[in-house]
Amino acid sequence: MQDGRPDLLIVDDDITIVRQLQNFVQDMAGLRVARSGEDALRLCRQALPDVLLLDLHLHGMDGLQMLAALRADPELAQLPVIFMTAEQSADVQVRALELDVAGWLGKPLDRDLVRSRLRAVLRKPAPAPAGPTVLAVDDDANALDALRRALQAEGLAFVGVGSGAEALREVSARPPDLLLLDVALPEADGFELARQLHERPDMAGVPIIFVTQHGDVASEVRALEQGAFDFVSKPFAEPVLRARVRHALRLRQRAADALQKAEAHWRQVSDSQLCAIVAQAREAIVSLDEAGRVVLANESARRLLGLPEAQALGGPLPPWLLQALPATLLDGREPLLRDLRVTPPGRELLSLDVSLSRQPGGVQPLRTLALFDQTPRLRAEQQARDQLRLEAESRAKQMMMSYLAHEIGNPLNGVLGMTELLLYSPAEPLTAGQLKRVQLIHDNGLLLRRLMQDALDLARWESGHFSVVPAPLRLASLVESCLTAQQESARAAGITLAPLAGDLDAWALADAARLQQCLYNLIGNACKYGRSGGRVQVDLQLRGQQVDIGVADDGIGLSPEQVEQLFQPFQRLGRSGPPGHGLGLAVSRMLVRAMHGELSVQSQVGVGSRFVITLPSAVESTC
Repeated sequence: MQDGRPDLLIVDDDITIVRQLQNFVQDMAGLRVARSGEDALRLCRQALPDVLLLDLHLHGMDGLQMLAALRADPELAQLPVIFMTAEQSADVQVRALELDVAGWLGKPLDRDLVRSRLRAVLRKPAPAPAGPTVLAVDDDANALDALRRALQAEGLAFVGVGSGAEALREVSARPPDLLLLDVALPEADGFELARQLHERPDMAGVPIIFVTQHGDVASEVRALEQGAFDFVSKPFAEPVLRARVRHALRLRQRAADALQKAEAHWRQVSDSQLCAIVAQAREAIVSLDEAGRVVLANESARRLLGLPEAQALGGPLPPWLLQALPATLLDGREPLLRDLRVTPPGRELLSLDVSLSRQPGGVQPLRTLALFDQTPRLRAEQQARDQLRLEAESRAKQMMMSYLAHEIGNPLNGVLGMTELLLYSPAEPLTAGQLKRVQLIHDNGLLLRRLMQDALDLARWESGHFSVVPAPLRLASLVESCLTAQQESARAAGITLAPLAGDLDAWALADAARLQQCLYNLIGNACKYGRSGGRVQVDLQLRGQQVDIGVADDGIGLSPEQVEQLFQPFQRLGRSGPPGHGLGLAVSRMLVRAMHGELSVQSQVGVGSRFVITLPSAVESTC
């Protein structure tokens, strides 16, 4: 369950169907999506969903093969599966029902039918008593004969009646294990009869399968909404009907077996096991005699009281607890005390719920205290609240950034496009002053676009929606392309970009586009903050299983205090001069870490800085 809602896993390789289903049921369930049977099995093993919506025709493992794999896995075998397909083959339906498919949705999908089928599957049938009996209700004697013939080889007790009144009398005499119900009946229709039967306590969990000529979607939706287990249209294929009846009875019997097993288990936990249960209970249990001496203390009590086993018996309760317990509890006037705040010596504050029970008579009357330490629960609840708050803040930040990117991005693209027309239109040349001002507008627009992209990347990283695709990459060619792209900026700043040095044949495991983004930032910063007439050097160094990409300048450098704050978002460290937004280094470190690497810096004021990207090394690609 997700936030109290069912967890629904959709398995379909058609994105249109996936989006349609998400629109249909997103208010009913928490949704996950798999594009193949293999992905679906992996997701099921990570967290078992409550229901699985499965396309029959998938690439690779098809729906029937995946269903068989689920039923072969003991941990996944009971997962309810609803097939989605336009396939109407009786053979396919029988194979699916033999594998205990929980329902069938025909394509194209109908919203009301999808929701009704999902609600029907989530209703669990009650256990069935031994000896399955099928009660069929249909005013057509030929139809009853057809049902009887179809099921005669199943070893069932078949009872057929022709009206709702007869059905109610039969149910009062002996509730059936399964009901086959026609919609058109002489008195009240089948829907009304189903409603009346569901109101009876002895029929609350009996599955109802509608078998009717009213095979339209609206009738099926109405049947499922009124609690029907399944819906079969007339004329029916006998193998399909038999398979659906076996499936319904099998699920009911499985529930009965589980209930019987649970009852047998708890009967085995008899008085002979009671002492072991008390000894191992998580609650602290302490029994006191009339004089207030401890005569019984389980392990949890000894741990809570802070006493070794040898000292726990024969003495009084510790003073810190005895002083905190009111007389109204100890004498039984108020045998329950909630949220008792106590602080054992040298330990943290505890929140205890304390209950008292008396065992009068016998050789020695006893008073037994059960102390429930609520501190872990309260701490966990606070952590859960903090986590929900952080997740809500993260979602809000992501939504805000996406909104800003859309609402600012569109007019910004218009501004940039117009400035480019003004800058590069030979038909309407600008004066020198106009050209300078329009170029300033254009440059600041590009800076704003970079800021938006960096802020979006940071928001995606913090919300867990950011990903990279590392692959073997020859570093020299990528670094040299970055140096070439920065030549003009370096020339304008009076900076010399030295040729790439070091291990020029080095390969790394990296995302090419993201690594290029990081190098643009680092080389661009070196040009911005280097001294005029200075030099920027990029080098590659292999170190065992790692490779370093160094970007060094001989510029103004950084103090230790500035280095400590360097990778914080929106930090420009009080620098003036070239425009910037203080996000580039934060985004670069985020990108490098996403590629399982690290970004570090060594710097000295007045000497310069050297930034190093460390990545996993890789062998030369064979592609």
